Amino acid sequence: MQLGQALLTIAVIAAVSHKNWQNALALALFLTASVVFVVMKNLLPALFDFLFVFAALLNAGGWVWGLFYQRGIMMKLFILSRFLL
Repeated sequence: MQLGQALLTIAVIAAVSHKNWQNALALALFLTASVVFVVMKNLLPALFDFLFVFAALLNAGGWVWGLFYQRGIMMKLFILSRFLL
């Protein structure tokens, strides 16, 4: 899980460099929770650790690179169908 935490740290640094303070704070909270979960390793199953870090990395990608603000494929199909009808 150290690789996931390293990637999440890079995402926090990227968010700070883009001056997205709210995004950086959210990612830093995920990083902190990830460290806490790794410290409590004996109490949690390994799958939970993996899923949490994976979800945090997906969240980081969405915040840093603006993936949450892009139109999805369903919206594009809806707009295309409106022009075709």
